[in-house]
Amino acid sequence: MKRLLLLLIVLIVLAPLVAIFYSGAPLTASPGLFTRVHYYLTENEAATEQASAWPEREPLQARRPPEQVYQAVRATVSAMDWQVSAENPGDFTIHAVASTPLLAFKDDVRIRVETLDDGGTLVHVYSASRVGKVDFGRNSARLLRFREALARRL
Repeated sequence: MKRLLLLLIVLIVLAPLVAIFYSGAPLTASPGLFTRVHYYLTENEAATEQASAWPEREPLQARRPPEQVYQAVRATVSAMDWQVSAENPGDFTIHAVASTPLLAFKDDVRIRVETLDDGGTLVHVYSASRVGKVDFGRNSARLLRFREALARRL
């Protein structure tokens, strides 16, 4: 009975950590391991924001016209196999649905290309899980993968 209880406790502690590791979310980058694990175990969304302590949550800045960046965003969304549910090229926005690899949960992704006064652009991304109260870092990992893929296109 004690072994079963110990095994259960180990599984309860390890399962979320394995899920975070499997998600591909950064663990040791700023703002630190404890803050990241706490966030991954208590939240189910992630969004870009200027001056963020989380490197993957900084909006991607590009010195290109918004139309060109928007086309790169569309190509990146397609390459990531996200399903576009709505888009407005006039406002440079896309709403898409991403599926998780293991259980195919549907997550909502919104992307907006903002035109800056200097002619450059910022790309804002929001990702949220439809199911559950925590995402084990999946949305942060999605922001990071999208940011890296888009940067390669630009």
